[in-house]
Amino acid sequence: MQDEEHATKHDAQSMAGLLGLSGHELETWSGHELGSILLHQLQTPLDRDLSALTPDAGRTVSELTLSGGDAALLNFGDLVRHPRPPLQLLQLLKEYAKATRADGSLPAEVATVLYHLSVALALSHCGQRITDAPDAKLRAGIDWCLAQSWLDEGTRATLIQSAAAAGLR
Repeated sequence: MQDEEHATKHDAQSMAGLLGLSGHELETWSGHELGSILLHQLQTPLDRDLSALTPDAGRTVSELTLSGGDAALLNFGDLVRHPRPPLQLLQLLKEYAKATRADGSLPAEVATVLYHLSVALALSHCGQRITDAPDAKLRAGIDWCLAQSWLDEGTRATLIQSAAAAGLR
């Protein structure tokens, strides 16, 4: 168990360097805790967390979650598994991931997974780039996400498929 916690801390510090963080922003969470936090976030209603990002975000989230087509868009998990996720919601997810990583309201590791999911999904499902990060940095970030033992299989599969379709794997 102690080796896993050391590896998680080392991985977090490595990812911090990729993201331009000093590493001091990162708390040390166990892999089990990170996995539980990610799963909880995926079950969280979109409107609860995304609506506060910008003055117009609440209206955008309401409109787009209601127009989800055949697949409901109620929570974060619905969004990342949606066959045609709305680009605007993926952009809000990316901004949410950046904001929560910066303010510490989510562990940086979980926010990093959400960030890379949003970018890969936007490229693969919408054909749009929603970041200025170069492909090499995105590949390194996606590889880091996929190397995390706490990543659930559904999220792992979505990230692999989206990254491959976007040419990032």
